[in-house]
Amino acid sequence: MPNDATSQSSYCSSATRIVAGLSLAEKITLVSGSDFWHTEAFPGYEQIMLTDGPHGLRKQAGASDHVGLSDSVPATCFPPAVTLGSAWDCRSA
Repeated sequence: MPNDATSQSSYCSSATRIVAGLSLAEKITLVSGSDFWHTEAFPGYEQIMLTDGPHGLRKQAGASDHVGLSDSVPATCFPPAVTLGSAWDCRSA
């Protein structure tokens, strides 16, 4: 994904347009989720898996639990934000 102002503006415009087209009930559905890791699907929008972590993406293989003790699927690990901030280089962030 390019990191230039034109692309960011385009993504923001698209996101604003999509959110403006959602009803209040659909917005609530998106933020309440169907379980700990997934959004609720509704007409026109598939279920999305969300994940978090201090260093990037982590997805558990098979059945998951709330403490993340199951095996994880291989994923990319990103430097934590504190590391980028410590670089003192705006171009790195």
